[in-house]
Amino acid sequence: MRAGLPIRLAGYGASGHGSAAPTIGADALIKRVGTNVIEEVFPQAVPGAPDPGPPRVYSFTFRQAPAGGSRLRSMPGSEMPTGLAGGDSGSPALVGARDALRLLGLNIFTARLPQSPGALSTYGTLCGGVLVAPHWNWIAGAMRAG
Repeated sequence: MRAGLPIRLAGYGASGHGSAAPTIGADALIKRVGTNVIEEVFPQAVPGAPDPGPPRVYSFTFRQAPAGGSRLRSMPGSEMPTGLAGGDSGSPALVGARDALRLLGLNIFTARLPQSPGALSTYGTLCGGVLVAPHWNWIAGAMRAG
């Protein structure tokens, strides 16, 4: 896991154009997809821990496409830069080619930074989630027990 890694996002969350807050509500019948790039990976903070361990959290920023308008949650099949919005919590962040996608993480947050004022889920929104690999043993154990 590294910064600069392209990811593919899929979810059922709200949609709209990145220059304004979402205008289309979340819909469990409409899957929206798009892409982004991991900007930062960092360990889960454990106060007082001498070694914070491997990366466990990733983040990326919803940015406008260089060639023009991107959408907050793009239409099915889109390759537009994408962010997260209400209804996307727990959605997958995938890596790899379309015919061999792997689950990288689960998207869980959006946040506005002081240098990017405005509504959540617009250009400049920080988005991210939790990496699956560091938790795989627990997940596999829970599935076996379940």
